[in-house]
Amino acid sequence: MFCSRWGWHAFPSTHVALPPISGQYKDLPPSMATRSLYMADLAELCALDEKMLMGEIGRPAQSEPKIQVALIPDVKTMKWHHAREEFAAKEMLARVPDIKGVYTKTDAGDQVWCIWTCTFSSNEAGNILHILRFVIESERLARSS
Repeated sequence: MFCSRWGWHAFPSTHVALPPISGQYKDLPPSMATRSLYMADLAELCALDEKMLMGEIGRPAQSEPKIQVALIPDVKTMKWHHAREEFAAKEMLARVPDIKGVYTKTDAGDQVWCIWTCTFSSNEAGNILHILRFVIESERLARSS
């Protein structure tokens, strides 16, 4: 797409929007049991995520050299996002969400987690869940070795 009025090309987006579904996943096998993540859970997972990320970007490129940029998924950054979420929720909804993500383990014992934050709007249709990190431990470890 080219906007002739200002002379710029639109940058392709990788944004994905999924419509919400109702109900719960009650038929998951016991090995896929999940648990909610709370603020107290994030420090350990962020430290592991940061360690795996440093392993990935710290190894030499197998093909031609490429510039690599990463935003460090440290707990300080996650707390900033959640403080913003909590302030907005308290002001707009008069309550604060305490669940910050979800955690499970694969059949092979690898950890999988998703950390999110929400943006709240004056109407329900404007409420948005933003995924901050989605990590599958075995895939990250495979890429960093």
